[in-house]
Amino acid sequence: EALIATKNDKLMAESRVHLHLLRHHFFDKVEQSWVALENGGISSQLLTSVSHASLELVAQARKIINLIYPWCGLSATSSNSEINQVWRNFHTASQHALLNA
Repeated sequence: EALIATKNDKLMAESRVHLHLLRHHFFDKVEQSWVALENGGISSQLLTSVSHASLELVAQARKIINLIYPWCGLSATSSNSEINQVWRNFHTASQHALLNA
């Protein structure tokens, strides 16, 4: 059981770092697009890079959430639990056509 906990802790830490890096990359692209817009226009290449960054962030977040959710136990299946609400909200929002290109 200790080995599983250690493996899970490592996976959680790695997931947290990975998501942090993806979020940073996404917000960097958003900032670049904002600056470009203020300076006269956004290139199609920059728009594509923002889109790719957002899609990658959503895909990885979905993967990690689905990996972690089973560790939350049976209480996570209760519609009143916070983790269940977060899981449902994320999966509802991530179904938007813009996030599934």
